[in-house]
Amino acid sequence: VMIVIACIVIVIGLIATLAAILSSSPSTSSSSSGPSYLFAEQRTDQVLVATMGPHPTHPGLYNPKGTVNLKFDDDNHFLMTAEVDGLEPYCEDCSMTIRANTNCYDIPANTFFYKRFQKQDPWPAIHYNAIETRTHSSVVVYTGYDAPHMEGRAVILSDSLGRPLACGVMERQDIHRKVRTQYADLQNLPTYNETHITGAVQARFYKDNTFFFQMRMQGLPPSCPRCKIAIQEGTSCIPSEIGSHYWDQMELDIDPWAPAKGAFFSTDRAGHADRSFYLYNGFGYDATLGHVVLIHAPDGSRIGCGVLGTKKTTSHFDVLSARLTRTPHFGQPATNILLRADEQVYLP
Repeated sequence: VMIVIACIVIVIGLIATLAAILSSSPSTSSSSSGPSYLFAEQRTDQVLVATMGPHPTHPGLYNPKGTVNLKFDDDNHFLMTAEVDGLEPYCEDCSMTIRANTNCYDIPANTFFYKRFQKQDPWPAIHYNAIETRTHSSVVVYTGYDAPHMEGRAVILSDSLGRPLACGVMERQDIHRKVRTQYADLQNLPTYNETHITGAVQARFYKDNTFFFQMRMQGLPPSCPRCKIAIQEGTSCIPSEIGSHYWDQMELDIDPWAPAKGAFFSTDRAGHADRSFYLYNGFGYDATLGHVVLIHAPDGSRIGCGVLGTKKTTSHFDVLSARLTRTPHFGQPATNILLRADEQVYLP
């Protein structure tokens, strides 16, 4: 009898705890004067930087200098950006890899990726192009590893013959202090009335002109898998003036505004979407200001729009100085915690 009573008490306690959690979850109402949501800032340990120099095994014809940055999103895809000068002139589709080495002096080891999550080596498809002796290349990569497991590994840029030319070791670095942010409220385009879209996006630009794009939306088409979102050429949400994807075709070879490059969102059955990713479109803060953000339905049609500006309204999320996460399993993404501005959180 005592055991039965004890079990009943435990069950009642679990039910009460679950009810408390559910009652404290953020409201999903679409009131225009609703609470401002806080989206935790990306952690500094999700950004790695390698200072590049000549690889000791190269004949020494060139003197490469610069940096390679890795910026990780919450799915452990990372935007790899190389800003290096002193390379082989006009090196086209030259190899850019991360190796298992932890220094630049040993013979380059195998490429570094986690075979449990990524059965096919992603690195043979990763290249850079040099204009004269300089490259500003950007590509999205997934290796199955998170930032802490990539830290300390060697990144190598090769010449046209496949010989290691430039090398650096990935180190954790705080690059978030000097950022400038743009904001946009998104709403229905006049040609779309199936749902009521509300929410906001923000783009945080860094010194190298890459940016961290965050969105929190509701009223979108439900269960939308990898739907497109992009910054457009236009500066008005008048449908005829929105234009095409906004990217520098002189700087980049491929349109970065594609799901394969990380530019997408997915919605749940209620039409909510929370998404963040890094991107480089060839333009910086000043050139992007005033352009429109466009969202698409599952069939590709244009449904929502907003204009990027320097001021945020009550519908915009603020950025916390720290990020609350649940410790991930090896090779798995961390978990964001979203809070309303009027909520508190208690951690055990």
